[in-house]
Amino acid sequence: MSKSGNTNFSGYSKLKATVKGATWGNYGTGLGVKVFVKYGNNYTWKDSGWTTISSGGTTELTLDLSGVDLANIKEYGVQFIGASNSSGQTSVYVDNVYLSN
Repeated sequence: MSKSGNTNFSGYSKLKATVKGATWGNYGTGLGVKVFVKYGNNYTWKDSGWTTISSGGTTELTLDLSGVDLANIKEYGVQFIGASNSSGQTSVYVDNVYLSN
């Protein structure tokens, strides 16, 4: 899930998102999730690092925006990756995507 386009995050120091895994589906050893931004003319990538959630698990992701060109955000979002031993389908819920200090 991501949003593209020129965005200005000036005045903020963190990008946060709450992510929850559905209580159904085979997560295997867990679903990897992280929040990210792409910024500047070269679309430089910065992310929060992987966090693992399991069935029914909820986590708040936080990306420290230090070193990011806050006035030149090109894209931001939440990235997911399934474990090698997961299978089938499930759902994930992303809520409360916001900027903070």
